[in-house]
Amino acid sequence: MVAFLSQQLILQAPSNKIIVVSDGFSNQEQVESSNPDIVKENLEPRHEEANTRIILHCVRSRASSIVVAARDTDVLVLLLAHFNKIPCSKVWTKYRISKNRKYIPIHTIAAQLDNSMLSTLTAFHALTGSDNPSFLAGHTKKSDWNVFMEHQNLLQLLGKGDICEKAVHDIDEFICRFYKCDVGTSIDRACSILFGRAHALEALPPRSDVLSFYINRAHYQASIWQQADMQYPMLPHLEMMG
Repeated sequence: MVAFLSQQLILQAPSNKIIVVSDGFSNQEQVESSNPDIVKENLEPRHEEANTRIILHCVRSRASSIVVAARDTDVLVLLLAHFNKIPCSKVWTKYRISKNRKYIPIHTIAAQLDNSMLSTLTAFHALTGSDNPSFLAGHTKKSDWNVFMEHQNLLQLLGKGDICEKAVHDIDEFICRFYKCDVGTSIDRACSILFGRAHALEALPPRSDVLSFYINRAHYQASIWQQADMQYPMLPHLEMMG
């Protein structure tokens, strides 16, 4: 059924539109287009997520402006993180809520964030919860945004290559700041300090042994997102990622 629908999308494409389909074929890397002049090989990714395929297509696009129709926060974050790699200067995401359409200007938001924030945005998104990684109880992206704005440098290594001891140490410190602990406090020490103050166990930070699995999963997800513009991303070994 999926293969049939993919073929029909191409065959029934309006004459004034170019349809590119990158799923529904026996070869998961296969891409087909209603325009034979499109260089399909540049759009054949080794990606499992549709969200990251969108980014690859945007980066390889020659359009003067791009509108991405998606209600997924992951796509919004990915477009911001990779905006500087997209050739065109105007990119929007289109949300449709009931009968209303809302266009979010990615270029306007990106202009308000410095390069350090843009480069670590996917790491922050992975660490604070998304479709795949979970989140720390009682903490939301909104509540932890101020920590990110001030200390995004602590996320520079998350999602880059194999996870190292320094990356784990930096993320440990970053998460401690969620709980307003003093600089240099380890996550286990923070848990001990906050134990006497917490009204519920869910309000406590995770212990280091649990946090290591959490960090590994966030690292793997951030790796996928940070390489969304690459046709053949090099990801860490999944079995080592918690």
